[in-house]
Amino acid sequence: MDRFQDFFHQVAGHDGTLIDTSGLIFAKLAYQSEIDFYTRLQYSSPESKICNLDSLNSHDGDYDKYDEYGSRLKDWVPVFMGTLTPYAYSAPNNEGKDKDEITQLIEKTSNAVRCGGGSDAKQPTYIILNNLLYGYNYPSVIDIKLGSVLTDPLDPKISQKKHERLALVSKNTTSGSNSFRICGLRLFNDDDKIDLDMLNSTYSNRDGNRDDSFVKEEHIIKQSYNNKSYLKLNKGFGKSLKADNIKQALSLFFLSNSLSPIRKKKILENTLNRLKLFYNCLLDEEIRIFSCSLLIAYENDREKWDALNDHEVLLRDYPFGSSSEYDDDEDDGDDEDDEEEEAEEEKEKVEYRRKYVENDDFNGGTSVDNPPLSSLNLIDLAHARSVPNQGRDENIVEGVYNLMEILKAIYNSL
Repeated sequence: MDRFQDFFHQVAGHDGTLIDTSGLIFAKLAYQSEIDFYTRLQYSSPESKICNLDSLNSHDGDYDKYDEYGSRLKDWVPVFMGTLTPYAYSAPNNEGKDKDEITQLIEKTSNAVRCGGGSDAKQPTYIILNNLLYGYNYPSVIDIKLGSVLTDPLDPKISQKKHERLALVSKNTTSGSNSFRICGLRLFNDDDKIDLDMLNSTYSNRDGNRDDSFVKEEHIIKQSYNNKSYLKLNKGFGKSLKADNIKQALSLFFLSNSLSPIRKKKILENTLNRLKLFYNCLLDEEIRIFSCSLLIAYENDREKWDALNDHEVLLRDYPFGSSSEYDDDEDDGDDEDDEEEEAEEEKEKVEYRRKYVENDDFNGGTSVDNPPLSSLNLIDLAHARSVPNQGRDENIVEGVYNLMEILKAIYNSL
C-alpha cells in the first residue's frame, strides 16, 4: 500500500474516501463504533453471528464454516482489514514522498468526517476495507440508503437537532414513504447518449403523464475518468423523488446503458436474487443499523460480458479472504455434465485472462475465478450495533422488501 488517491466511484456520503493505486484497498475515516462492529463481524461464529469483542482472544470454533453462503451479514459487507492512522505508512525518519502524500490526504479529509468522541476527533482513524468495485472496467453505481428512521435514538452523541432534521428529511423523501432513498448514482456514459433530455423523455412518464421536472439540470454532473465519460446524479435528485416516481428513477439506473435487453434483464434478475438472499439474512440478524446503504453496481464493458459468456456468481469472492462461491446456476446432480461444464468454464477463464488480466489496457482486475458483472453490498456501518434477543431490524428489512417489489415490477415489464 504505497500510494493513495481519491476514490472516483464514490456516489454519496462524506468526501475523502481513498483507494490505493492497486485498486484493491479502500480507506475512509471511521467512528470507533464502526471499527468495533466490523471487528465483531470479522470474528462472528455460527452460534453467535456477531461475536462479543471480549471473546475475540479466546474463541475455539471454526468461524469459516456456515451452512449457506449469504446467510450472514458478514457475507454482504466489505472485507475488514484493519485501520490506518497518520504516518503509519510514512517513510523512515518521517521523510520522503509517502509521508508527504499521507499528510496531505489526512489534512484534506480530516475535516470531512468528525470521528466519534475522545481522541478520535483529534487523531483521525481510517478503516481499511476491500474496494467493492475492484475489477470493474466501466461501472454504473448507485447508493441506496435503507430505513425510514435515519438516526439511532439511543446514541448519546447525536443531538436532538440532528434527530429532528433527519426525521424531516425522511418525512419529505422516499425514506419515509418507501423506507429507502437514492443517495446518488453514476452512469457510465462513454457514448454521451445520456443527457437531461434523454432521461426526462425516457423515464419521466408517470401513469401516462409527462413530468418534465423529473430530472433537473442541477441534479446532473458530467464527469470524466480514465478518458471515459460518466454522468452523476447527485443527492438532490434522490431527495426530490417521491413514491410515485421512485420506480422511474430505479429504471433509469438499471436501463440507461448500451447493454443488450437480455443483459439488462440479467442484471435485474441477479440483483433481485441477491436481494432475496440479503433479505433472508436480515430476518435472522439481531442488529440495529441506521443510515446504512446498499451499493449496487454493474459492468458496462460489452467485451467483458462477451468474454465471460454473460456468466457470473451471485456473491463474489475477492483476491483476499476465503468466501464460498454461490453460483447463479443450479446444480442438476449429474457429475459427468458437471465435469464438462467445469472444463468449458475453465476455457472461458483462460480466454478472460488473455483478454483482460494479461492485457496492459485492462483497468483494475480481479480474481479470475470471480470477475464482476454486477454486485450488491451493504455499506456505511457507522451507526450499527448488535441487539441480542431483540429480533430483526424492521427499519431496514422493510426498505429491502419495498426495493425488491419495485425491482420485480421493472423486471416483469421488460
